[in-house]
Order: sequence, then C-alpha cells, then structure tokens
Amino acid sequence: MTELPNPTPEITIKLRRPWVPILGVAFLILQQFSPSHAWMALGVVLGGISLLGWVWAASLARGLRLERSSRYGWSQVGDAFEEKLYLENRGLFPGVWLLIRDGSTLLGHTISVGTGIEGHGSRRWTKRSICTRRGEYALGPTTLETGDIFGLFQVLIHYPQTHSFLVAPPVISLPLELQITTGAQPHDHRSAERTAQRSTVSASTRPFAPGDSLLRIHWLTSARQEEPFVRQFENIHASDACWLVLDLDGQAYGLDRISDKIENAIIAAVSLAHAWLRDGLAVGLLASGQQLVRIPPGKSTVHLRRIQRALATIQPGNLPLADLLSQTWNQLGEHHNLVVITPATGRGWLEQLHHLRKKRLNPTVVHLETDLSSDGEVLALTTRMARYGIRVVTIPAQVFSTAETRPGTRGARSWQITPLGRAILSVDEGPKMESAR
Repeated sequence: MTELPNPTPEITIKLRRPWVPILGVAFLILQQFSPSHAWMALGVVLGGISLLGWVWAASLARGLRLERSSRYGWSQVGDAFEEKLYLENRGLFPGVWLLIRDGSTLLGHTISVGTGIEGHGSRRWTKRSICTRRGEYALGPTTLETGDIFGLFQVLIHYPQTHSFLVAPPVISLPLELQITTGAQPHDHRSAERTAQRSTVSASTRPFAPGDSLLRIHWLTSARQEEPFVRQFENIHASDACWLVLDLDGQAYGLDRISDKIENAIIAAVSLAHAWLRDGLAVGLLASGQQLVRIPPGKSTVHLRRIQRALATIQPGNLPLADLLSQTWNQLGEHHNLVVITPATGRGWLEQLHHLRKKRLNPTVVHLETDLSSDGEVLALTTRMARYGIRVVTIPAQVFSTAETRPGTRGARSWQITPLGRAILSVDEGPKMESAR
C-alpha cells in the first residue's frame, strides 16, 4: 500500500464576514454612550456568535485530517486504479459542510467531493477509476475547505505534497510470426552453433491440444477467447541482445489521427519488449521522440519497468528514422538484432538498414499498417528488404482495436438496487458491436 506523504498540513483560518464582529463591538461601544437593552443584546449576540464561530473553526482546523493511499505506484492503460481515503475529525464540533479539492492530474480520477462529518467521527471510502491514457501523473495536492456553522470563518487545510503515478502502455499479445535474424553472420559457423542454443521466442498463440504443457498456456488470450490457448514457439536464433527501434517521427504518421497511430506503435514496442524479456532475451530501446531515448539492453524486471516508464512518457518528435539510425548505429554493438517499428515505406531509412547489416547488425522490420500506406508500397518495401536479406512483418491495424488496447469497465461487477429494494448483480459487458451490413 502506497500512502501519500502526509506531514503537518498548512492550515489557514480566514474571517469571511468581518462586519459581524465589527458590528458587535460597535453596539457595545454605543451602549457605553447611549445605554439601551437593544444595543446590549445586539452586541452580546453578535460578539457571542463571533466567538463561537472562532472556537468552532479552530476545532475543525486542529481536528480534521485526510489520508490518501493506493496499492500500487503504477498501472497500465485499461487497469482499474483504486485509491483509499480516510477522513477523520478529532474535534468536538462537526464539519457541517466540507469540500475536498483534489489537484491530481490523473485523467478521469478525482477525489473532489462535498460532504460533512460529525465531531469525533471518521469516514472511509474508495475511489475507483479506469486508467485511460499513458503518462506520468501526480496524485495531489489536496485541500480541505470547511468552516463554522454560521459561515463567519473559512478553514483551509492544504496538503501540498504529491505522489507520482505512472500509467504504462497496455501489453497485448501480438499475433505475429516474427522471426528475428540470427546474430551470427552466415559464414560464422561457430557463432551460429552457439546462438542455436539460445532461448526461443514466443511468436504466436494457437488453441490448446492434447499433450501440450500447461506451462505454455497464454492466460490473457485464453481469458479473452474463453478457451485455452498456448504460446507457439519458433526456433529463433537470438543474439545476446535485441534493440527495439521505435520510429516516432510525426511526419511518418500523417496528420489525421496521429495520436492513435503513435499509440499503436508504442503498444507494439512495449508488448514485444515484455514478451522477449519474459523469454530471457536482453532488450534495449531506441526511440526518436521529442528527446532521444536510448536504453541499453537488459533482462531484469527493473529493466522492464525502465522501458515502460520511457514509453509511458514519450511524445512524438521530428527526427526522421534515417537520421536516427545514422546517428546511433555505432552505439548499438555488433551481432545485435535490430527490430525497427515504423509505418514508413520511404527509401531513406531502407538504405540505412542495408548499411547496418553490413556492419554486423541484423535488422528486422515491423511495419505498422496505416491508411497512408498502400498495398503496393508495402509490397515494394517487402521486396526491397528481401533483396537485402531483411524480413518485413506487417501488423494489421485491426490488432489494435481489441479490448486489450481500449480501456473500459468490461467485466466490472456492481450491485444495483431496484425501487423495491432488491439487490441485483450487474456485469458490464462492454460496448456492443454492430454487425456489418
């Protein structure tokens, strides 16, 4: 459980209606020069209200406290984020009105609410939201606003501290027959023999068949298809490391729906990194965002978190893929696999890949299908790469239209109370798809 830093808050008490105590003092002064029961009564009433209001406000300022806690410091797009809140009033006087102001930047999530609390009381509740967009967000700051029952004083209890919360891109199972080029040159028999003993890489899934090991079951696909599916492995000769090169040049994605297309590219990158790290392959990341991202290959869980954090916060830039490859090829090392993720079909970066292959780097192209690339362009790309000995794998756009990539409340359970008081369990089935005519 992760709790927001909760030191001593900043407390401010403001007088909202200064004319009340001023009038009370004025009536008491007037009583000295022109004695009257009316002046005395008005002065005592207004002065008493002012004093009681101050005591009430001071009690709330000393007694009110709010605590926020969440189970994890990061999540994925589509996951449910839950935050537990605890509001306590240790003072004698109740908070007849209480406003919680939340400065959190997490999209669709706020604990801002108007409520009240009795004296020496407490309340607990949970705020649940769906993470809809990748990024790094802040939970907090938080401010409690309340006051006395007469509305004379305003009490502000401000918690300026914030807690960082990361929403990583979703990890999906890519139905690809992706074969990474061997890390050895064709004439290097000793190296080829060595890499043949490397770990295999999960490339696709298929229905479960009698005799399959239970360890090969792909649980995400099985849950989605409501029948068991297993991972299908290919004997891929993997080198010591694989670089994921992510093309985030905005010009390559066009101007129409650029955000969705770039999100698809980021989802493909994080899904491949997750699968290959799970299968024991060292993975590095090279991306041309607004700032160049270069993460050397690694294998640990901490390394995966580093890649996820980079992909969660990266934004598209204007560095062409050809320039990215030409500027960084000498930093990638020899005999490393190079998996380039791009929607582009131009020739500039193709020549760079051919150059990298001569430098003992082994590229594979993962081409993202978009409305900008025609079948002829994709065929020309595949043919040209085949002449260089480089394989091209195309990811159809439909792959990114599944429930895994589109957040929602599908499967969420809740209770609904009918007008007659009957409780009915409701399960959200998600959006209904209209059949094509």
